[in-house]
Amino acid sequence: MKINIENYGVLNIENLNPKPSPLGLKCNPACPYYTCLKDSLVISKSTIRGFQVKIATCLLLGSQCIGFKCRFYVCKLRANINGECMLVSKYKA
Repeated sequence: MKINIENYGVLNIENLNPKPSPLGLKCNPACPYYTCLKDSLVISKSTIRGFQVKIATCLLLGSQCIGFKCRFYVCKLRANINGECMLVSKYKA
Protein backbone atom coordinates (compact mmCIF):
# COMPACT_ATOMS: atom_id res chain seq x y z
CA MET A 1 0.00 0.00 0.00
CA LYS A 2 1.41 3.38 -0.98
CA ILE A 3 0.49 6.84 0.23
CA ASN A 4 1.06 9.97 -1.83
CA ILE A 5 2.31 12.87 0.26
CA GLU A 6 2.61 16.23 -1.49
CA ASN A 7 5.95 17.43 -0.09
CA TYR A 8 7.59 14.06 0.53
CA GLY A 9 6.71 12.03 -2.55
CA VAL A 10 5.56 8.43 -2.33
CA LEU A 11 5.88 6.65 1.01
CA ASN A 12 5.85 2.86 1.34
CA ILE A 13 4.11 1.71 4.56
CA GLU A 14 5.88 -1.67 4.62
CA ASN A 15 9.23 0.10 5.09
CA LEU A 16 8.03 2.07 8.12
CA ASN A 17 7.98 -0.94 10.46
CA PRO A 18 11.48 -1.40 11.87
CA LYS A 19 12.90 -4.92 11.94
CA PRO A 20 14.60 -6.33 15.03
CA SER A 21 18.37 -6.40 14.92
CA PRO A 22 19.66 -9.15 17.23
CA LEU A 23 23.28 -10.23 17.45
CA GLY A 24 23.02 -13.85 16.41
CA LEU A 25 20.09 -15.00 18.54
CA LYS A 26 20.76 -12.65 21.47
CA CYS A 27 19.03 -9.33 22.02
CA ASN A 28 20.87 -6.20 20.92
CA PRO A 29 20.60 -2.86 22.80
CA ALA A 30 20.64 -1.02 19.44
CA CYS A 31 17.43 -2.81 18.37
CA PRO A 32 14.49 -0.43 17.78
CA TYR A 33 12.36 -2.48 20.20
CA TYR A 34 14.90 -2.42 23.06
CA THR A 35 13.76 -0.11 25.87
CA CYS A 36 15.32 1.02 29.15
CA LEU A 37 12.87 1.59 32.01
CA LYS A 38 15.12 4.26 33.54
CA ASP A 39 15.42 6.17 30.22
CA SER A 40 19.19 6.02 30.52
CA LEU A 41 19.96 4.42 27.16
CA VAL A 42 21.78 6.59 24.64
CA ILE A 43 22.63 5.26 21.19
CA SER A 44 25.40 7.01 19.32
CA LYS A 45 27.08 6.31 16.00
CA SER A 46 30.81 5.87 15.71
CA THR A 47 33.06 5.18 12.74
CA ILE A 48 35.36 2.19 13.16
CA ARG A 49 37.63 1.27 10.23
CA GLY A 50 35.34 3.06 7.79
CA PHE A 51 32.10 1.45 9.00
CA GLN A 52 29.41 3.20 11.01
CA VAL A 53 28.61 1.30 14.20
CA LYS A 54 25.84 1.96 16.73
CA ILE A 55 27.09 2.05 20.31
CA ALA A 56 24.59 1.75 23.19
CA THR A 57 25.67 3.61 26.32
CA CYS A 58 24.05 3.45 29.75
CA LEU A 59 23.94 6.76 31.60
CA LEU A 60 23.45 4.98 34.96
CA LEU A 61 26.65 2.95 34.61
CA GLY A 62 28.55 5.44 32.51
CA SER A 63 29.74 2.68 30.17
CA GLN A 64 28.41 0.37 27.46
CA CYS A 65 24.94 -1.08 27.96
CA ILE A 66 25.03 -4.70 29.16
CA GLY A 67 21.95 -5.58 27.12
CA PHE A 68 19.42 -8.19 28.17
CA LYS A 69 21.30 -8.85 31.42
CA CYS A 70 20.19 -5.47 32.81
CA ARG A 71 17.19 -5.50 35.14
CA PHE A 72 15.76 -2.33 33.54
CA TYR A 73 15.64 -3.90 30.06
CA VAL A 74 12.25 -4.38 28.35
CA CYS A 75 11.40 -5.56 24.85
CA LYS A 76 8.52 -3.49 23.44
CA LEU A 77 7.17 -6.55 21.60
CA ARG A 78 7.76 -8.93 24.55
CA ALA A 79 9.63 -11.25 22.22
CA ASN A 80 12.54 -11.98 24.55
CA ILE A 81 13.03 -15.25 26.44
CA ASN A 82 16.32 -15.59 28.35
CA GLY A 83 17.96 -13.01 26.11
CA GLU A 84 16.99 -14.71 22.85
CA CYS A 85 14.92 -12.82 20.30
CA MET A 86 11.86 -14.80 19.19
CA LEU A 87 11.41 -12.62 16.09
CA VAL A 88 14.63 -13.81 14.45
CA SER A 89 12.97 -16.68 12.61
CA LYS A 90 10.16 -14.37 11.42
CA TYR A 91 12.49 -11.91 9.67
CA LYS A 92 15.32 -14.30 8.79
CA ALA A 93 14.93 -15.39 5.22
